[in-house]
Amino acid sequence: MLLQNPGVTQVDLLGWPATKIPGLKLNVSKTVVSSILVDDNTSCGGNLVLRRGPRESGINLPVPEDGSQSTLTPDLAKRAIGGLVVYVKQQPEDGEKPPGYTFIPAIRTFGRVLYPKRLGIYDRWLPGGGGTSSTPI
Repeated sequence: MLLQNPGVTQVDLLGWPATKIPGLKLNVSKTVVSSILVDDNTSCGGNLVLRRGPRESGINLPVPEDGSQSTLTPDLAKRAIGGLVVYVKQQPEDGEKPPGYTFIPAIRTFGRVLYPKRLGIYDRWLPGGGGTSSTPI
């Protein structure tokens, strides 16, 4: 997360799907897959980086070719992230004066996309695709 006037206290990773998705016949998950408490000492204008290891994230789990967004295997389903909630410290009454309000202009996530609906948007990462992993989608 890119932060101005840092103040993040917690980040909750929400289960899949975290919101209603048209055409996907799944109930919205109310599960918090992981809750990360943050001791935010990020400098103003800096990046707060939160990491989850391979065991917790499931990044190395096999993804069946014949699966879909609505039929994740049990192991993938309990680790798949559908959204996140960012909590910040109480904001000052007059945020116009220093230190100001906490402002999060960008949140970037990394990992795998399971069964994307629009596969073509990932073509830039194929060999010879001309993109890099830091290219925004």
